[in-house]
Amino acid sequence: QTVAPQQVMEFLHVLFVEFDNLIDMDSTLWKVETIGDAFMVASGLNHKQPESNYASSPEGVRDSCQFASAAVLFGKSALEM
Repeated sequence: QTVAPQQVMEFLHVLFVEFDNLIDMDSTLWKVETIGDAFMVASGLNHKQPESNYASSPEGVRDSCQFASAAVLFGKSALEM
């Protein structure tokens, strides 16, 4: 099936607007960049680490799991659109 380039661009615009809306719903998510037909998301980037060994501490592990979960939930929500 052939799709006109304008239809592809309109579809991607609507899709990426919905992705932006999903990101706005979770403060741990951050839109890194939209590159062509790719949408890059990161989680936990604006989180302050209180100590140098934070990543291996129980709090760091817990927070890392929460950030990963937020990114996975974003992906699942995107697939349900």
